[in-house]
Amino acid sequence: VFFFSSRRRHTRSSLVSWARRCVQETGYQRRVHGIIKKKDMKIGSKIEQYSVLAKSAKGKSLETLISTILSDSEVWIFGEALEMENIKNLKGTPSEPHLRALELFAYSNYMEYKQNKKNYIELNASQLKKLKMLTLLELATKEKTIAYGKIMSLLELTDVRELEDMVIAGIYNNLLGCRLDNKQQQLIVEYVASRDFKMEDAPKLFGQLEKWLSHVEAVEKKLESTLKGISSKMEEAANRRIKVREAADSAQAKALSEADQQRMIFQPQMQYHGGISGMGGMGAFGHGGNRPDPDYGHQTLTLNLQNQPVSYTHL
Repeated sequence: VFFFSSRRRHTRSSLVSWARRCVQETGYQRRVHGIIKKKDMKIGSKIEQYSVLAKSAKGKSLETLISTILSDSEVWIFGEALEMENIKNLKGTPSEPHLRALELFAYSNYMEYKQNKKNYIELNASQLKKLKMLTLLELATKEKTIAYGKIMSLLELTDVRELEDMVIAGIYNNLLGCRLDNKQQQLIVEYVASRDFKMEDAPKLFGQLEKWLSHVEAVEKKLESTLKGISSKMEEAANRRIKVREAADSAQAKALSEADQQRMIFQPQMQYHGGISGMGGMGAFGHGGNRPDPDYGHQTLTLNLQNQPVSYTHL
């Protein structure tokens, strides 16, 4: 359950963005996709139903069927209807304006209808709304950022509220993915549902597809080059780490060896000379009984400091 602060005002566009985030963040995306899939199946069954009815409809009943297709808010593809023989045969008959109206919804836009109303049937409110939506889809295929003013001018919308309603309806019917930027007063397009196209427009479409494929291949090559560079840098970094580790181990071993050597150098060597000496038992303090022994009662401590012998004599 989600709550809004009573002190904050949310525009309709922010509500749409918020709802999207809620769908993605709360794990209901699969459920929404399932609903869309069921809806697409329903639309497909409707088109099949209209196709079956068109096979046997003639005259006024066929005109009524075409008007119903144009008014249906769930049908946005008209190619199958235009392929029906009964509908093709309307050309050159008093019912031809209905055929032209079906072609208008399939291939053209609201501006064409405004300029050449006499060539088409009179559209009702729901049909006009649907034609404006198809025109918005056409604009979105050509521009990724569309100013509010341009949309409102071309579609003759009265205010931003009407524009927001149209965009929300397009999102709900899975026709349009976009963001409403009220600060910059522009529509930012993310994806657009495809429309019908004439067979004579096929080469142009194939050219666009080839251009897109070339762009994809260029991006793929660039990614491969980037990945190779990254791999090379990672290998160099790994080698540097190995060298640093080996140098650290060598320095540690050298330091330990020097420490062991220093401990051996600083070990004290003590020599003690003492006692009574004489010659031939002559005199206790002399050689030949006349002079004392110089080593008598001496203690000599000899330290070897860095190979420099130092003697300390204690009497």
